[in-house]
Amino acid sequence: MPRGHEIARVARGALQAIALDLMPLAQQDHVQRLTGAVLSPRQDAWRNVGLAMIDAGCRPADIIDIYIPATARRLGDDWLDDAASFADVTLGCVRLRSLLTWADDMLDELDVMPSITHGQVYLLTPEGAQHRLGQHVFMAQLLRHGVAARIVSDPAEVSDADIVMISASGADTQQALIDTVNCARRIGRDPFVILGGGAVEIDRGRCKGAGADLVTNDLDIALSECRARGHPLRLRR
Repeated sequence: MPRGHEIARVARGALQAIALDLMPLAQQDHVQRLTGAVLSPRQDAWRNVGLAMIDAGCRPADIIDIYIPATARRLGDDWLDDAASFADVTLGCVRLRSLLTWADDMLDELDVMPSITHGQVYLLTPEGAQHRLGQHVFMAQLLRHGVAARIVSDPAEVSDADIVMISASGADTQQALIDTVNCARRIGRDPFVILGGGAVEIDRGRCKGAGADLVTNDLDIALSECRARGHPLRLRR
């Protein structure tokens, strides 16, 4: 079991698995307020900050895609700098999950694309992933694109995957990535395997060596490639 800074490195890497390419879009004052809110003694302080952000012109979709990931990364940075404890990170992630559910309920119809008919889509992380917040953010993003995905809790219970999307962190070794891709291939007859997450931003070459069919953090590219390769992702008429 890793200790001290090694634990912090692993946790930070896990939190970095969440949509790194959107981080520059985050307004740091919003991130700072959200970070304080999810660590506040007041259990629902995050809700007041979320409402204030919407009043200031922030879209619920931006809260999901930009500010929840940015706040998660801030928690990881604070832990690495010994400014936050493991309990702080865990509590913060639990409350960010609550914020995610709340923001998802606040979405406008214009933020949600029509449902599409698709095969079984599963989300998978390498064994031992510290936090699943990134998967839940990604699942919400997929749902807005009309794709209902499921999170794999026990690969032994899944055998019908058509598409597997892996979210990996910068802390995952290449062997862990290879093992996860191999696991993904075993949960369906011939699933299309996509690898994304913080690991792609940190070392794309290492990710490409893991054996996935596609390595990307661009959801539009991922869905386009699925369609191009014949997977049933056609819009309902």
